[in-house]
Amino acid sequence: SQIEGERRIMNILLDGYLDRNFGDDMLMRLTAYYFPEHRFYIQTPQKELLLPFRAVENVLDYELEPPEKLDFALTVIGSGFILRRIQSLYTFMRRERQRRKLTRGIPTAVIGCSIGPFSSGIPERRLLDKLRSYDFITVREQYSADYLRQNRIACAYYPDIAFTLPDGWIPEASGEACLGISAYRREGMDNLPLYRAMSAAADAFIRRTGNRVLLFALDLGRENDLSAAYTI
Repeated sequence: SQIEGERRIMNILLDGYLDRNFGDDMLMRLTAYYFPEHRFYIQTPQKELLLPFRAVENVLDYELEPPEKLDFALTVIGSGFILRRIQSLYTFMRRERQRRKLTRGIPTAVIGCSIGPFSSGIPERRLLDKLRSYDFITVREQYSADYLRQNRIACAYYPDIAFTLPDGWIPEASGEACLGISAYRREGMDNLPLYRAMSAAADAFIRRTGNRVLLFALDLGRENDLSAAYTI
């Protein structure tokens, strides 16, 4: 918003995939970084999920430092519109009711997202209903843009905002020629074949090069990638 040539300071409710996930936490940190004049409020009963933002001055705990009023609600998320199991519908609907109650009367937007996959027609219809409730949407790849437009939902297509990472946030390359593996645990699924394939790839790399393999646990919440790394 422009008021007398200056950007208006806003209180923004910030939401995303809060699960100590490195990528999704980074998207929210980037948003706060590029808009330092605004105050971003995160609402969660799990205060440990706020630890990645503890050094970000304009990201605040909604319960501990409540704003007088909210001006805007922003969701910054990657693969945030997935509903694979019909059993997940209850949780989805409960959270959606809470979101709409909290954001009633203020503009809402979601940026940087991808759409799908869906397990059946019912989850797909519920997600489309949620997407239609936003005033503004950006997606990060062509499939999602085409899908939303086919369903008569307006959106804009921009590259993943992770590509806007400031140079100062990127560490220098070590030159160690290591192999990095993202140790990913799929919640509620059989992961053992995936772990065996990853460990076989790591062993083959070590035998061929003599160099190290680094396992990255990028989600420390429900998906618990640390468990995957230990198993591999």
